[in-house]
Amino acid sequence: MRAMVEHNYDLVITDIRLSEGYSDNQDGREIAIAAKKSNPKTKVIILTGYWNMTLFASGLPFDAIFAKADIHEFLKYIEEFLAK
Repeated sequence: MRAMVEHNYDLVITDIRLSEGYSDNQDGREIAIAAKKSNPKTKVIILTGYWNMTLFASGLPFDAIFAKADIHEFLKYIEEFLAK
């Protein structure tokens, strides 16, 4: 979180559920909000292994969400973004 304030990132990838104890118990939702607040041009991708977690992402500032995504689909999205 501190790094996002200190640096501008083109892309932030986060899981919506982070392990307990991570960065003062913050989760992916807070990471997404902080990334966009720090730099609205930052692309935010949320990953989750649980389809039902996509409900928790609604209303969040993100550019893409991958729930149990095919790794090839995910990498294709990253490659297309980096090509811009």
